[in-house]
Amino acid sequence: MSQSYGYAPRLMQAREAARYLGVSESKFRSLDLQSKRSGGNRLWDLRDLDDYADRLEYDGEKTCESEIEEAAVAFRMAPEQAAA
Repeated sequence: MSQSYGYAPRLMQAREAARYLGVSESKFRSLDLQSKRSGGNRLWDLRDLDDYADRLEYDGEKTCESEIEEAAVAFRMAPEQAAA
């Protein structure tokens, strides 16, 4: 049975942990994240979920070099002038 919280609990079952990360439960179970045991319950720690999310790469993040190159083109200057 799923409960509704005004905050994320520290330890979560798979359904809540998947929802916290924004993925399906089947996708979540394929991630091979560490879990803890309490009695017969398998639980995931909020801190481990946050750590996993923090380690994901950004999609399409620009590098500093590409921004400098774009500025150089926009202002019709050499890249080394735009970097200064």
